[in-house]
Amino acid sequence: MHSQIDQNQRAIPWKKILTAAPFWGLLVAHVSVNFITYGMMSCLPEYLSNVLNFDIEANGFLSALPWLCCFVASLLSSNLTDFLRSRRYVTTTFIRKVNQLICTIIPGLFLVLAGYAGCNATAAVTYIAIGMFFFGFHYSAYNCNNLDLAPQFAGVINSLTNTAATIPGFVAPLVVEFVTRDNVHSEELWRHAFYVFAGVAWTGGITFMLLGSGKLQPWAQPSSFLTTEPSQ
Repeated sequence: MHSQIDQNQRAIPWKKILTAAPFWGLLVAHVSVNFITYGMMSCLPEYLSNVLNFDIEANGFLSALPWLCCFVASLLSSNLTDFLRSRRYVTTTFIRKVNQLICTIIPGLFLVLAGYAGCNATAAVTYIAIGMFFFGFHYSAYNCNNLDLAPQFAGVINSLTNTAATIPGFVAPLVVEFVTRDNVHSEELWRHAFYVFAGVAWTGGITFMLLGSGKLQPWAQPSSFLTTEPSQ
């Protein structure tokens, strides 16, 4: 159809993508969130076992609990975000940044609190579960921001950011191993590890707040029609 553009005929604006501030805000946010994701997936069972002394059966359930909280929050935040945007109560840029701050600043704080819970297993697990609940807001933050910036090049942008964001998959466990190398049962050393998680999360949240955007980028404007939202 005349109103449609064959994406295969459009040259990918590599230079403009790589020099766009919102792209780098998105990339840093993606990397920071994945650092938390991979780090918690691989290291939480170790923390529950070595510090809180949970057995294998309890460890399995408690390791899954934070992700259940994250799943519930992803549903709630996604629907709330769509509602607010559809009613034009907020701009896309505003809600993306708010969600990104929620999914990084609050979880980072609660991970630090978990580090100070000591051997109080109930408090530690509660802090982690609450933190991971708010972590679920990332599905309505950076996770769909590539579609905001450039719908026609969303796949390209996601391939770039996701490539960088897979690095924490092996870096996060190595960092925790390095921090706790002297004594994996040490509450203090795990507290340091949680500070690392918090620092990475906060870096991603602040960077996205400064560089992120929810607006269609000039270099992504389709040649035959515009898809920008009036609310942006």
